[in-house]
Amino acid sequence: MVTIGFWEMDSMKDALVDVAESRPEWLSRLIVRWGALYNKAVLERGFFSVALSGGASPKAFFQGLADLGFGDEYWGRVLFFWSDERWVKHDHEESNFRMAHELLISRIPVPSGNVYPWKTGLSPEDCAADYDALLKKVLGSDETFDLVLLGIGSDGHTASLFPGTCALHETERLAVANEVPQAKSRWRLTLTYPCIAAAREAWFIVSGKEKGGVLETLMQPGCPLPAAQVVCRGGLRLYWCKE
Repeated sequence: MVTIGFWEMDSMKDALVDVAESRPEWLSRLIVRWGALYNKAVLERGFFSVALSGGASPKAFFQGLADLGFGDEYWGRVLFFWSDERWVKHDHEESNFRMAHELLISRIPVPSGNVYPWKTGLSPEDCAADYDALLKKVLGSDETFDLVLLGIGSDGHTASLFPGTCALHETERLAVANEVPQAKSRWRLTLTYPCIAAAREAWFIVSGKEKGGVLETLMQPGCPLPAAQVVCRGGLRLYWCKE
């Protein structure tokens, strides 16, 4: 792993920044780290809990995981959740569940009982309350993910924590509905800062040279954008593929 530095910010300390010049290099690093976290989680707790992200950047990673060819025993230990979702049906073209299902879930022998999408057939508030209760039930007494995957938007949002929205101020719940007037899908469902902060590890997965500008902004001390406010007790990493 090539480390080019750490983000030194009041709200995001000790985040490891890893930059890859090519897609294969980037994918290899992600899969190696995934394997290390999987092995540790299964050894310690018997399962590996992951919150998947939406967006374009993780697509190659999801495909890479599916291509590993692991069988029932391996995937039977993984619990899949989502760090955020649009309030749309699961078969909608903008659904984060649909994207992950097509590229990963449908291609691996994971039990259906290990897959926990947001129940978007409910109202936004009821859906968020349902997910909050689900996380507290399934993740155990510490309510902690082994890994949370996150993206970064051009406006500095992450998950569905958008600039100027109410979810940024949530301090107790693990999951909330968030109204985002500036987004095409106005209602979003998202994990909260406290939920992400409690994770054993969280990753920002970013690809494309065009993300360089927003990453440079986020690295500035005191940056107010949502992604810059993310902290994670177990460790925060940024994997950026320039290709």
